[in-house]
Amino acid sequence: LILLSLFLVLFPHFTSALFRQDHIIINDRRQYILLEKFGFLPGGKLTITVNECKYEDSGTWKNMTKDPVFGFYFIVKKTDDHQEIKQMQIPCQTAKVDTVNFKQLDDCPKTISVSIGQRQDLGFGSPGLYFVYFANCQKESSVSLKMHLNFNNQETNNLSAGDIPLPMIYTLLSIIYFGIIIYWIFGFIRKPRDPSVIHRVNTIHYLMTIFIIVKFLTLVCSASEYYNLQLYGRPRGWNVAYYIFSFLKGVMLFTVILLIGTGWSFLKPFLSDKDKKVFMVVVPLQLLANIALIVVDESTPSSISFVTWYELFQLIDIICCGAILIPIIWSIKHLKEASETDGKAALNMNKLRLFRQFYLTVVAYVYFTRIVIMLLSRTVRFDLLWICVILTEFAALLLFTTTGYSFRPTADNPYFKLSHDDDGNEGIQMKEMKSEEEP
Repeated sequence: LILLSLFLVLFPHFTSALFRQDHIIINDRRQYILLEKFGFLPGGKLTITVNECKYEDSGTWKNMTKDPVFGFYFIVKKTDDHQEIKQMQIPCQTAKVDTVNFKQLDDCPKTISVSIGQRQDLGFGSPGLYFVYFANCQKESSVSLKMHLNFNNQETNNLSAGDIPLPMIYTLLSIIYFGIIIYWIFGFIRKPRDPSVIHRVNTIHYLMTIFIIVKFLTLVCSASEYYNLQLYGRPRGWNVAYYIFSFLKGVMLFTVILLIGTGWSFLKPFLSDKDKKVFMVVVPLQLLANIALIVVDESTPSSISFVTWYELFQLIDIICCGAILIPIIWSIKHLKEASETDGKAALNMNKLRLFRQFYLTVVAYVYFTRIVIMLLSRTVRFDLLWICVILTEFAALLLFTTTGYSFRPTADNPYFKLSHDDDGNEGIQMKEMKSEEEP
């Protein structure tokens, strides 16, 4: 019910924003407004069509003219390390509105076109990552605009240079995950025909299966979305399907990691009060983080709330990444104490070693995808940004495969090996474990 309610609330928002190049700015007092960034290759073209343009002068709204100065300012870079670029204040401060990278807006409707040539000097008109700004040189005045930005690379490709390989990348990843699903279900989940083979599938294994299927569907939707963006300049509804499965994937990823970390369905068939408190914090935060991600993806950089939602998503994501490690630490502590007190030290040490490996794997995944990838995306060349996507997806693939193998439901898994007296004492151990974890 919660997911359905969120979908109904957000559906009008992200279905009305299918054309990301449409910009509507209403009563905005910012001097410089980032409209979009796009990587152009030789032969690319940018077309800006302005339908309405007004500014406020002494409480009266007027159509834009040559005086005061309004227009579009272009910054060309090779990497996406754009923070605060002081030179973009040049047009207004020095009144040099005749510079080649400034196109004045003096009437509406008006169309401004920029063609990308073969130059390699990072000058205006050369291939590179373009930051398109609207400049308001009338201080203390508000502007209202309705415009459409059309980006093309080599006429038939509407993707940014760094996104061009993504349809093929997501398609190949979908095929890989489909193979993993088949292997996981028929190799581990399906009950073997041979009655002598021990079948140890727990509830958590079914949740892991559902998660990997949702991940596969997310990749299929990503491939279809980028394919349609490439050909038609719009996702044609695939973004809606992507947001649904991405929302489920984001929530299930942290939920499954939390459940494995607590030892639920492995060490114990219950969640302690401490575990429940962690879930009550992480799951709602993940819901909010996924909502923020949808808003960021469907908003344009010109939106005033864009930066706020983006920073909110990053903050919540960091909090959740730290919170999911807490139950793993608790389980490691419990197994360490158990290995020193009971008579099954070797068995508990194997489980302790497995949980430590799981902890290190999760920490490495979080560090790599949240820090290393972010730094790499700011240093890699604009037309090679797809490398960051590949590295992120393969880091996720490595996390899922190692976790699935470590906790596979087979008799040869040391995690599920029981001593001869475990069956008779299992109920007593569960009660003791629950009483130890409760405050």
